Amino acid sequence: MRKETAILSQHVDWLVRQAEEFGTHVVNALRKTSNPQQGGQANNKPNNRKDPAGEFGKSQIENLLAAMNHITSLEELKLFVRYQIGRDDKRNGWARVGDRFLAILDEIQRRGEHDVSEPRSRQQLQHEMVERFLLYWKWQHTYLVHRIPEGTHPSPAQQRRNAR
Repeated sequence: MRKETAILSQHVDWLVRQAEEFGTHVVNALRKTSNPQQGGQANNKPNNRKDPAGEFGKSQIENLLAAMNHITSLEELKLFVRYQIGRDDKRNGWARVGDRFLAILDEIQRRGEHDVSEPRSRQQLQHEMVERFLLYWKWQHTYLVHRIPEGTHPSPAQQRRNAR
């Protein structure tokens, strides 16, 4: 077994927790209305309107997974996310959740630097950790969008209890 794979397995539970928490944060943040007349309550979408959390998550996770095939460092991915934050003029997507995503990338980078000293192996480990995180986020996001109704805001711990 490769050293990076053994080290990666040590971080799987942490990556899953981060994906659960971030997925919940994304869905809750994007489902909240920006209309001050409704007091910031959760958005009760009309039947003809798509779920903003569903639309954002599906396309953005796929974009990030595709970007992973073309980048060579976490710094490139961070730059791509900052670019997306800057493009979000309506503040209804990356502008709401991007800083938290960047903090997760920073922590992945820190963990990789702590665990592996050789630069090539470190980059490989960080790349695999980000891919795992994105995959776990995709799974969590799909669950939340399709199983958790708008207007409810369960924590990741509540979601685990409800899934049993």
